[in-house]
Amino acid sequence: MAKNGRYFVAGAILGGLVGAAVALLTAPRTGKELREELGKNLETVKAKGKDLYVTVKNQAEDLMDKASDAGIEFSGKWLELPLKPKETSAAEKE
Repeated sequence: MAKNGRYFVAGAILGGLVGAAVALLTAPRTGKELREELGKNLETVKAKGKDLYVTVKNQAEDLMDKASDAGIEFSGKWLELPLKPKETSAAEKE
């Protein structure tokens, strides 16, 4: 469930950025006004982009840690397995 929440937040941020860009580009303004508005919003967009980058980076690191832990756990269990198959008696075979 936490994974879905992270994807929702990332999607909401991305959707907000796309919506803001569309709103700015379709608003009836002169080129100079549009450039000024884009300049004002550039810092906000950069900050949101950095936040999204950090979120994705943290998720990737968490996933790598979990995969590494699972691999170590599996290798530990694998080494505990007996080397030779267990001998079965005639009664067990029937």
